[in-house]
Amino acid sequence: ASNPIRSDGLQALVSAVAGTECPLTKLDVTACQVVRLPFEVADLEDLQILVLGDNNILFPQREVVSRGITAIIAFLEEKRDSSSPPKTPQAPEPGPTGGGG
Repeated sequence: ASNPIRSDGLQALVSAVAGTECPLTKLDVTACQVVRLPFEVADLEDLQILVLGDNNILFPQREVVSRGITAIIAFLEEKRDSSSPPKTPQAPEPGPTGGGG
């Protein structure tokens, strides 16, 4: 029997563990109906083994997953960084302030 943790449950689990004093070195989500790995997997600094068997993973693509955990984490970090807004506010552009006369 499978354990349908699915992608939302995996995101919640990973978010809860990331950054805690409980190092997660192995994550096995075999047959958990996961189709998308959350960006938060990249935050698991101690993760050494990621078992994804018997899931239909669509993100990251199969080519990335087949290259192993280092490639998966690099991919997730890159995609997260490119899809999130800048963390520091940008300086306003120089120009008229719209003050009128």
